[in-house]
Amino acid sequence: MIKTSDWTSLYELKTVDEKINKLLELGTKALGQNIGIISRIQNNNYVVKYAYSTGDPIAPGTTFKLGDTYCSVTMRQKQVVAIPHFSISEFNRHPCYQLFKLEAYIGTPIMVKDQVYGTLNFSSAAVKTSNFTETEQHLVQVMGLYVGTLLENKRISAS
Repeated sequence: MIKTSDWTSLYELKTVDEKINKLLELGTKALGQNIGIISRIQNNNYVVKYAYSTGDPIAPGTTFKLGDTYCSVTMRQKQVVAIPHFSISEFNRHPCYQLFKLEAYIGTPIMVKDQVYGTLNFSSAAVKTSNFTETEQHLVQVMGLYVGTLLENKRISAS
């Protein structure tokens, strides 16, 4: 899990972008995943706004059809979605699995000003050997709320 000192380090960072990037790194490591992304969902498109990866980098601005991402499930369910082993789940025919073979996924919607902004999600090509715990799901939910607040503050500061 994320240590108190790691949470404290977020407050020492100056910009929203620095805080979000650090949060993605902390979340990816705490959840044992390889990828952490904050997406913006617009017109059925999934746009990577921020990304952390332990492997090949994912460039902000990369765009996918929402239906080709696991976040389409998160957006439909409007809550945390946690799937430790996609290939044996009810979603094993999902286009994202067919395209990217990502096995583990946990994500939550991000709200900004009472509107869905996008998602916070973590994934890995490796199967998670156990279910995502209730604590891990709650962590992702709280992180999503925090990201929504950071993005709202960034919007206010820019205007």
